Amino acid sequence: KEEKPCLDMVGAVAVTSRQASRALAEALHPSHMKGEEGGERQREEVVQILTSLPFYCSGESTAAAIRSVLPLSNSVHAVVRPAHASDEQTTATFVAEAAIESMPRAKALLFLSGSSRLDIIPKLCSSRNCPLIELEVYKSVAVPISLPSSLLGDSKDGMKNIVVLFSPSGADGLKQALDEGGNDLRSDITLVAIGPTTARRCKELDLVVSETLSKPSPPALWETIRGECK
Repeated sequence: KEEKPCLDMVGAVAVTSRQASRALAEALHPSHMKGEEGGERQREEVVQILTSLPFYCSGESTAAAIRSVLPLSNSVHAVVRPAHASDEQTTATFVAEAAIESMPRAKALLFLSGSSRLDIIPKLCSSRNCPLIELEVYKSVAVPISLPSSLLGDSKDGMKNIVVLFSPSGADGLKQALDEGGNDLRSDITLVAIGPTTARRCKELDLVVSETLSKPSPPALWETIRGECK
């Protein structure tokens, strides 16, 4: 019930992931406020305010997800990843810059973030003297996994084993499984990180990555795996 005064201060919204759009859809679903006194009226007011705000999204797929949540909005912009933007931090910078440039100076940027926050947006807002409202709307967690024995210790099966890590939380899950089992990966295992952000997390966890995709895509991943298998 405190959201409307907060939203009145907002000049634009930055969304850098589809997880944030899914979280927004869940928060605005009629069943979410069902049973609360004035819940439906409050939801309508929030939707009306959000519909009037410009959204700046990382890529067309994220923008499409926001449009599905706010179908009446005509101000949802997809910020295309520049050719030289090789990681999430660089892409987020372009999203935030586009949003800040569109806003009245007295307004704040609303950043719908996850638990693995992109520090570049708060830093950029600070350097531009732009007020920032950061709202954590989703959390990335590592799902407990059990690693097959063929990937551990001194096991040898004559096969080329490649492990692809698709996210920082994936790296966390792998590290957790290794620590809990008291095991190490086989020395001939090849770790591939889907992008620089995941590779940085692997380095923090002392996981040695052999290959990092500069621009994540299915063709690039396939070519990387083929190269490792030669």
